[in-house]
Amino acid sequence: MRTYILRRLLLLPVIVLGVTILTFALFRIVPGDAIDLRCGISCTEEQKRELRDQFGLDRPFYVQYFDWLTGVSRGHLGETVFGEVELTKELRHRLPITGELLIMTVIFSLILGIPPGVISAIRPGTPIDWLARFVSVLGLSIPGFWLATLFIIFPVIWWNWSPPTFGRGFVPFFDDPWVNLQEFMLPSLALGLATAAGIMRLTRSSLLEVMRNDYIRTAWSKGLRERTVVWRHALKNAMIPVVTVLGLQVGGLLGGAVIIESIFALNGMGVLVLQSIVTREYFIVQGITFLAAIVYVTVNLAVDITYAWFDPRIRYT
Repeated sequence: MRTYILRRLLLLPVIVLGVTILTFALFRIVPGDAIDLRCGISCTEEQKRELRDQFGLDRPFYVQYFDWLTGVSRGHLGETVFGEVELTKELRHRLPITGELLIMTVIFSLILGIPPGVISAIRPGTPIDWLARFVSVLGLSIPGFWLATLFIIFPVIWWNWSPPTFGRGFVPFFDDPWVNLQEFMLPSLALGLATAAGIMRLTRSSLLEVMRNDYIRTAWSKGLRERTVVWRHALKNAMIPVVTVLGLQVGGLLGGAVIIESIFALNGMGVLVLQSIVTREYFIVQGITFLAAIVYVTVNLAVDITYAWFDPRIRYT
């Protein structure tokens, strides 16, 4: 396993660099830059050329990229063209917001996905199985942004209540746990319901397949209780595809956080990257993409390592 982990760790910088190069190139395919958007019609072409020369936007693509890469090696992930926002400083305030949103989303996805999937698998064809399958299809069909909008509108109309974010801003968990949970409960549900629905369906199908194996029939023949057979013998092996999909869903959750944070006025990394895309702030987007790529690759490495815990028959070569 050590050799496998070492190989994956050596591939990590290659993958991250590939993602950043691709992002850097794609952004420059679209005409225009931050100078065009900031100046509008108030600047002449000569003034725009001077500003581009001042901020290095007229230099070749590879020169800009290596300048940015040099800054990253020194801990400077990027800043806006006119220097109003420096990503390294913004991380202190915005990263905890996005991090907590993603962590709570994963927790809700597992809680709302795995237990219903298990119950549906051990009671196939019953009303509870049909209900769970119907709810899962419904969860996969409803767009997250529409659900998030309903989560805001209905409580205001029915109970005259809105999430604390709209009035108080971000409150850290250790400052006021109850207010913090109120802030992140609805955004996490809106972001995680589709993931929970997918996990529920995958848990059901995977567990149904595992329950047909010979070692499960042997466990039944020994007279073991249903709880022991399901939770100790069947569920661990059934979790391998679920964990795989959950790791792949991290990228989707990172993308969904952009929309959910905007809807719920959570001033996290998603809002910053959205603002930077609109204003063509290449280096801010590049820095956030760099961090997202590291998170995604690291999570998938952790997923691969957990396979051996779920199924001891798995060996890494």
